[in-house]
Amino acid sequence: MLSGPLEMATAYIGFAQYLSFLWPGMTPVQSHLLMATMGLVTIFLLYRLTGAMHFDPQVAFDFPPGAPDRRHANW
Repeated sequence: MLSGPLEMATAYIGFAQYLSFLWPGMTPVQSHLLMATMGLVTIFLLYRLTGAMHFDPQVAFDFPPGAPDRRHANW
């Protein structure tokens, strides 16, 4: 979930460069703000779609009766 948006950085850069042809007066600061905004929107959508907003540790770390006890593992 974290590496995906970071790997998409090349797409953000490419989109900003493409947009610079359509918006010739775009400054480097505006370009960087555009790329950062696209990255934040992507991260937000990925977290929203993966259910991170509804994480429940009781469900995630609940073990059924008779499951091996991690406290006695020889790790």
